[in-house]
Amino acid sequence: MNHSVVVEMSSLSLAQQYFERLRIINGGSPAGHGQTHAGEPSVVIGRVVEMARNMDEHEYDPHHVSIGPYHYRKGSPLAREDHKLRHVEQLLADAAGGATPGPDDFKRYLAALQLLDSRVRRCYTGEIPDMTAEELAGMMLLDGCYILVRFGHLGESTTTASRAEHTPAISVTPEEAAGAIAAPNGTMAGENGCVSTSVASETGSRRRSDRQMEDLALVRDVWFLEENQVPFLVLDEIQRLSTGGSTSAATRIAPYARELLQRKLYSTAPSPRLEPPPGNLLHLLHMHMTSTTPRADVGQDNGFAVGRWRTVTEYATAGVEFTARDLGAACWPGSILGVEQSGGTVLVPKLNAPTAAGQTLRLLRNLIALEQHNAHEVGSRVTAYCTFLTQVACTGGDVARLSKAGVVSHSMGNDGELAGHLADLCKGNVFDFDDPRCNYLLSTCQALEKRYKSRPRRWMAWLKREHFSNPWVTVALAAAAITLACGVVQAVFSVLSYKNGKN
Repeated sequence: MNHSVVVEMSSLSLAQQYFERLRIINGGSPAGHGQTHAGEPSVVIGRVVEMARNMDEHEYDPHHVSIGPYHYRKGSPLAREDHKLRHVEQLLADAAGGATPGPDDFKRYLAALQLLDSRVRRCYTGEIPDMTAEELAGMMLLDGCYILVRFGHLGESTTTASRAEHTPAISVTPEEAAGAIAAPNGTMAGENGCVSTSVASETGSRRRSDRQMEDLALVRDVWFLEENQVPFLVLDEIQRLSTGGSTSAATRIAPYARELLQRKLYSTAPSPRLEPPPGNLLHLLHMHMTSTTPRADVGQDNGFAVGRWRTVTEYATAGVEFTARDLGAACWPGSILGVEQSGGTVLVPKLNAPTAAGQTLRLLRNLIALEQHNAHEVGSRVTAYCTFLTQVACTGGDVARLSKAGVVSHSMGNDGELAGHLADLCKGNVFDFDDPRCNYLLSTCQALEKRYKSRPRRWMAWLKREHFSNPWVTVALAAAAITLACGVVQAVFSVLSYKNGKN
């Protein structure tokens, strides 16, 4: 009997262990109570799968500043804790009317963020370093204040610096920054080849160039990386404590997101409704880019399975032309996802250099990672668009055709290099091509497939390509056709005149 009691106690102990582990997995909540709160975003921040990361891990890792727990290492240069602490001081001083914040101010913010511990942990699906609730709250305070000061304009009343000096420039490209280094303000003059500007002016130009490069790296790390994010619920709580207002942090930061996408020509659409609220900064960009794109392929007629896109070269044999769509045109507000088909023409928003070879691919990779973790919540529109890009332009010849049409512009060594990058864009990701709920371009692909399989269209395209491409051949054929028609008419009238004369 004593032995049976011992076994029963051991069984209960193991059950309790399982229950406690499940409670930890659910972010400190009992099993079955891990759901999101009402009005709280359900978008999670996940780890990029290894198969996708192996293509190019530098596309997913921060190089300037770490945000969130995945890449946080205490004392690491990427943590930038001293720099972030100055932003915390700036925000707290602004909230206190300019007074220097004391220990009690820090305690108040940390205590409020500790209350969000379980909700914050549920926003991360990957493994979080072994951090106590206080340590996690401290990291969230540093990262949240850093983002709100740099991109939300909080804490500006306590400094004499202008807004432009605090908010990173968003029109900077690597080429512009390199140009600022290579050609500082001033002109070359004199026989000795001296620069006519002063040393101070040159030094100032280099400092501006360094700051531009820093801004570029900051935007890339904080906005574009799926693993380098903090949930908006942290930013909302910090803003509530500092301003006492009801405006969400997403509403405060959204204008920067819209201008960022417009300057880079990723999207010129108006700001979307922030309902449901975004989960993080990358999700906010996703909402802007997909606001004018249907969630599902409503034009799909359940006709037939396609499986994949054909290449640009193959479509050309059926007379299909790819034409650039100007995102800068005021008459068409949209995003780079706005691919449309009209008869034998496919309208594709232009990918502008140099971003087509750099920042654009990095952003698309991380947006795909966001959709892989949150397919039900955000859809798979970016994945569908990238699948289109990957498959229609998988060779150097295809990229050359798109470049000639003005659809793609890049700064790589050759077209084959860009084709290689595009070919790796969707590797390691899950996507059901023939499901209209996943692929908003399915009906477009089906229409192009019908044109490709139409023999009359392919024959006409062959005649146009082989015989009508030369204008002189076209003129000669037209003259021959007219001569033949005149001969036929003459023969008909001859027969009729003979017949009438005999009668």
